[in-house]
Amino acid sequence: TSDSTENVKTITMEEANEYLTLRKKASWQIAVGTLLCILSPVTLIILGAISEVPSFGISEEFMGIVGLGVLFLFVICAIALFIYSGFKSDQYSFLEKEEFKLAYGVKGLASDRKKKFRNTYVISNIIATILCVISPVPLIISGFFDNDLLSVLMLVILFVLVGIATFIFIVVGVRNASMEKLLKEGEYCEKLKTV
Repeated sequence: TSDSTENVKTITMEEANEYLTLRKKASWQIAVGTLLCILSPVTLIILGAISEVPSFGISEEFMGIVGLGVLFLFVICAIALFIYSGFKSDQYSFLEKEEFKLAYGVKGLASDRKKKFRNTYVISNIIATILCVISPVPLIISGFFDNDLLSVLMLVILFVLVGIATFIFIVVGVRNASMEKLLKEGEYCEKLKTV
């Protein structure tokens, strides 16, 4: 067993700081990518509804091409963000798969950061949850009116609210998970037991 203890990677203070900084940046990249995916059909939906209104005088085909173009552009940008974020964080993938130990002071650093982040994490999750709960309200309200364009706009508002909520969940969730990984807390405590 002393042989296996010697082979365990030690995370230095510098590596811990670099990892937490990388994951903070990744949280924003992943959140933006996810938001782009959620909002990608919005232009197509809006332009499709506008093309039904004869006074705009723009063909349904043109609106469809523009809408699909925006959809694919958003998805391509999101994929690029996901891949970039994954490559940047790849050097620390061992934290989920292998046993590791923390150098002197690293546990205190991660614990302190997690403690300072706790209020932000809780408040952000509350706000994001409320946004998810109220997101269908505009669409429900539009059901009381006989206006297709209004219904489409309310559907867009639903997409935006869900997108913002998801963005918030991801930013705070990824950051909190990075601290839990270092501290071997939460789900990461169980993962290491089964590895």
